[in-house]
Amino acid sequence: MSEINYKIARPQYNLRSEIKSGDKGISFDGNIEVFKDNSQTIESRIGIVPVQVKGTQVEGFSGNTRSFSLEIGHYQNYYEEGGVLLLVVEIKPEGDDSEAKIFYKQLLSQELKNILITSKQQKSKSVQLRALSETNISVVCRKFIEERDKQPKSLLEYDFGEKNFDSYELRSLTYNPTRTETQNIFDHYFNMYGILKGQTPDSKPLMVPLDHFKFDSLATEGQQNVTIGENTYNFNIRRIRKADKTLVIMENVLYLEHTPKRKESPFQFKVRRFGSLTSQKKILPFLLDLLQGNMAKFPDGHIQLNGQSSHLKEALKEITVVYDLVKELENVYKYLNINELADLQDKEGEFYNTLNQLYGLNQAINYKKYDGFTFSNPTESRFVTYTVGGKEVVLFYNAQSEEKIINGINKDIQPSGFMFQFQNTKRQFEHTPYWLVNSKTLIESLNSDFDIVKDTFNQFDPYLDDDVFGITNEFCLHYLNLYDELRDEKILDLVNYIYDKYDSDTKGESEIVLINKMQINLRKNNILSDNEKEKLIELKFEHPQNHELQFCINVLLGNIAETDYHFKKFSEETISFYEGLPIYTLYTRLKEPVSS
Repeated sequence: MSEINYKIARPQYNLRSEIKSGDKGISFDGNIEVFKDNSQTIESRIGIVPVQVKGTQVEGFSGNTRSFSLEIGHYQNYYEEGGVLLLVVEIKPEGDDSEAKIFYKQLLSQELKNILITSKQQKSKSVQLRALSETNISVVCRKFIEERDKQPKSLLEYDFGEKNFDSYELRSLTYNPTRTETQNIFDHYFNMYGILKGQTPDSKPLMVPLDHFKFDSLATEGQQNVTIGENTYNFNIRRIRKADKTLVIMENVLYLEHTPKRKESPFQFKVRRFGSLTSQKKILPFLLDLLQGNMAKFPDGHIQLNGQSSHLKEALKEITVVYDLVKELENVYKYLNINELADLQDKEGEFYNTLNQLYGLNQAINYKKYDGFTFSNPTESRFVTYTVGGKEVVLFYNAQSEEKIINGINKDIQPSGFMFQFQNTKRQFEHTPYWLVNSKTLIESLNSDFDIVKDTFNQFDPYLDDDVFGITNEFCLHYLNLYDELRDEKILDLVNYIYDKYDSDTKGESEIVLINKMQINLRKNNILSDNEKEKLIELKFEHPQNHELQFCINVLLGNIAETDYHFKKFSEETISFYEGLPIYTLYTRLKEPVSS
């Protein structure tokens, strides 16, 4: 206790100790008064810091930090009082110059609240203290008072819910980057506050305590130039700092790891995923430069690998082969109409698996070698879905041609080359060949091209007769359902384009086309025009007994009661049919506000 009072009593600190030797309280042993100056008057008094002091005998002093365990009841008492300054004094046995080392911990309301919540089933809880030698008792006390005032119980116990704060602020009682012993940010706790602006320009913002935590890692991201010799590379770089290492992720594919404790090889690299062709065209030349032992200069440091290492020489050969493949893939992407910026969505660790898939595609397109493909019936031409990373490519296998694999979405694939057949009549008819491709794959494939799909509907009459009309309508309804899943507006444009090909002047008005085009417009605009509503109302009066048509019209008009009425008139079979239609999706959305 004498060591603590000695430090408090220094004149320059403007403190006064109210800690009595030998007078031990239950959770508090006294307090420290803090003043603005050494006059120690009423006017100069800033406030008091409640204190609890614990002594412990040690053979050797701890380093910059140590832990100390307290019963949960103490933390509850500290919380009720708004916090405490915990001081732990390490004392060596008599005969060793009676040395002492003081450790401190500013326990404030936010941290105490966290402790009480997470330690409900425990009898005690340890906290980490820092050596007082890193700072001084005056700074510790003044920071305690300043931070305590920002954490009143009234704010901590108020439920702000999912409040959107105007900004956030981080504050630490112990982190000080200007001193060597306190500059490691991962060693220190931070208080996070949400800031709410005042209602008027003159009112002060409100700081709401939100959390108390340590950083596991810190991440920054942005465009940076990296120079190797005369070559300058521009990358998107994500830098993740941890306590023991730094990870640099370039273009979200190349991982450079710096671990200072790993003396023999502090720098390690790995291409973790393929990403986009553009990313590989940027990363691989840089990597070839780096593997030759050249220094890479970043804005905040540099990396240089041992180019004479046998391991790196092997890596150089390997990356050279990969880069040669990537250059050949430019022609593959161009032929298949794949955007070089398209991310293949492969996961971390899947680089070589994706590379093997691309190799098979390259062999097929550039070299007409098809070892990467297997066909259950080699004599049957058909569409083929080829997986690359987490994406797919639509190809076409032409059994009768020397060029077996071609782009599955291209203008040379015409309806005239495909004949469909009605099951009941065996009558053949032309239609879009893209009926044969999985709809989701057709939309999301790397070589997806809506214009080519649209153009196939220009090569035949999609409304030739009632039977073909039904097939075309089924195609459109299927893709409308897909829109509700994917929310890709190009799907609506495709379906609208197909319905626009219906010629009402020669074929007569079609309620089906009218209803479904209005479904499209409602999905696009969230509302129908007055003219569209008038058409629906006229149609409504023309067919008063048609429950199916009445149901569709009232869904589009937003008439819940009438929609429900007509839906109840459906047979079980009709209900089952409608539950698979896109109009039913609009019906369920119409009812959502009522059910909620």
